[in-house]
Amino acid sequence: MSQATTTNAGNREPGFWRLPHDDLGALLARTDLTWETARVYLALADLTIGWCKKRDAVSLSQIAEHTGMDRAHVCRALRALAARKGPGRLHGSNR
Repeated sequence: MSQATTTNAGNREPGFWRLPHDDLGALLARTDLTWETARVYLALADLTIGWCKKRDAVSLSQIAEHTGMDRAHVCRALRALAARKGPGRLHGSNR
């Protein structure tokens, strides 16, 4: 295994991030998953896991900019993710 592969596997090199297989698999297996919800989930993963953070405060504006979606659509997708049970569910809130 090369040094670059080892480094990427540890989420230490910019431009690479790891998403747990269980979370991604459960998320993709859901029949109620919309493209909008998937885009928001992946944007949140990129804005947190992509920066080696387990948690972070991410604004609607950041997600909207990252996905190219309208804030109202982001809000709807976040509500859908928060309502989920199991993997693919959003955890925490600052409300």
